[in-house]
Amino acid sequence: MRNLFNPDNAVMNFIGKLLDCFFLNVLWLVCCIPVVTIGASTTAVYYCSIKLAKDEPVSVLHDFFHSFRANFIPATKITLLFLAVGIILGLDGFIFLHFPIRGALWCIGMGFLALFCVCYAIILLYIFALLSRFDNTVKNMIFNSFVIGIRFIFCTIIIAAIHFIVFFIAIRLFTPLIFLGMGLTSFLSSYFLKNVLFYIEESQNKRAI
Repeated sequence: MRNLFNPDNAVMNFIGKLLDCFFLNVLWLVCCIPVVTIGASTTAVYYCSIKLAKDEPVSVLHDFFHSFRANFIPATKITLLFLAVGIILGLDGFIFLHFPIRGALWCIGMGFLALFCVCYAIILLYIFALLSRFDNTVKNMIFNSFVIGIRFIFCTIIIAAIHFIVFFIAIRLFTPLIFLGMGLTSFLSSYFLKNVLFYIEESQNKRAI
């Protein structure tokens, strides 16, 4: 019984990480209210989640706002850019789906739109996680996110599936899961992202040598 309440016990460690996910989700939701801060909030969540996945010491409140402040400007630029692109893609999709005449050109247009949407999603899956760990220009962050997403395609598919499954369960099957929401999604994704980030860091170290 004493071992059950030992902080180093696997069960208590798991419960502790779930609580961290809950607090991260609350912080993420509160800090996303202005909308333009979604990127900075997501970057901060990944900064903490990757630490959790790597079993590094984490102070959720301190680390979250440390990353939030440090990455606020680039994250906000990325947010505004991707909000604009997302609106354009959404409007294009609406127009195509309600277009009265459908032929070969319509199929080609829908194919290109679907391709752009996939590229858009791949970049979003990685860009804020990369921003939480590396300093770079917005342009290079976008390019690197896409290249990494293609290079580690199986990891990309798994992370996309995690996002879909968690939010599908929260919305359709088990509503209380929404209290873990982004905190849990980023934490589960970080178990795969940490290997990708380790590979990138090793590559950078070799080039530096």
